Formats: sequence, C-alpha cells, structure tokens
Amino acid sequence: MDALSGYENANRFRYYKSVSDAGIRFFIESIPSGSSEISYETVISQKGIFYNGIAELQCMYRPDMKAYSNSFTLKVE
Repeated sequence: MDALSGYENANRFRYYKSVSDAGIRFFIESIPSGSSEISYETVISQKGIFYNGIAELQCMYRPDMKAYSNSFTLKVE
C-alpha cells in the first residue's frame, strides 16, 4: 500500500523503509533484544497461492546482530 520511502517508528525502535518495485527493504540502526514486530499492508489483485520468503533483519553497523522472520502461505480465492 505504501509507495513512499521514509523513516518510521515501531514499538521500541526506529527504522528506514525503502519501497521499490522489487520489494521493501528495512534499515535499522539498532535491534532491541527480545521480540519486535514490523508490519505493513499489501494488496493482492488476483486469485492464487502466494508464498513469502523468510525475511532477514541485519544491523547496519553491527552485521553480526541479526533477526529472522517466519514464512507463510496465503491462499486467495
């Protein structure tokens, strides 16, 4: 849904969201310990089964600090 890139705030951290035709990239300066969530809306314009891949979150200045998401399947009828 969002077509603009820019800074956004989650519950406990601030990140930069870069929107392009190929997808959305998130850039975060620090990853707080524990569980955090970034969410965004998408629009599906046709029927089918869609799969998302596992997302990786990596700190810009500390590449050894990483986080990963779950993947899921979405069926649109």
